[in-house]
Parts: sequence; C-alpha cells; structure tokens
Amino acid sequence: MKSQGLSRKERLTVRMEFEAVYQKGKKIRTNPLMHAGLLKRPGEISRLGLVVPKRIGKAVVRNRVKRRLREIFRRNKTVTAQGMDVVLYARPGIQNLDYGELEKSYLNLWAGSAPRTL
Repeated sequence: MKSQGLSRKERLTVRMEFEAVYQKGKKIRTNPLMHAGLLKRPGEISRLGLVVPKRIGKAVVRNRVKRRLREIFRRNKTVTAQGMDVVLYARPGIQNLDYGELEKSYLNLWAGSAPRTL
C-alpha cells in the first residue's frame, strides 16, 4: 500500500533550503496567523517546509498544527504552483483555527487574493 504522506522529495529538510527561501523568496501574509515564503526553483516538484514556534503551544499542539498544514499541502498539490519551495510560518493563535479555515487561508495564497506582501 502506498503511503499518502509527503515523500522526502516533497519536503524541505536542510537549514540552507529554508534560508534560501528566507533570503531570496517572496513573503506573503495569508492572514494574521500564517505567513508564507515562496521561492521558484527548477523542476516540477513543489516542496513544503513548516515553521511552528514554541509560542504556539506544547508539542502536542504544535504537532497537530503541522499535521494539518502538511495535509492541506498534500491535498492541494494541483493548486500549488509547480517547482515552488513553500515555507509556512505559523503564528500564535493558529492552533485555534479549524481545518477549513486553515485550508481557505492556504488556497488564498495561490488564488492571488492574499491580503498583502510583506
């Protein structure tokens, strides 16, 4: 049975990859509780990196937020632009959003209706 999770190729894993998105990427605020960094790169596979600081809550809460964000990325691969490195920055209060609100916020990122660029 094939795993439904993200493959190793679909994840940002090395600090240098995150720093490249920080320095060279475009920063977008989808809502006050989630920001995104986007960096176009060669290739067709989009990759996801998550930043969920300890201010969000204890490990159980942070892991729940990460699971939800990974699932949203995985389910909406067709919406995500190809060949993008995406880093999602969780802000305090995101743990109170339900799955639907998180997904709507993520889809706004790709619909071009994100409120503002940082």
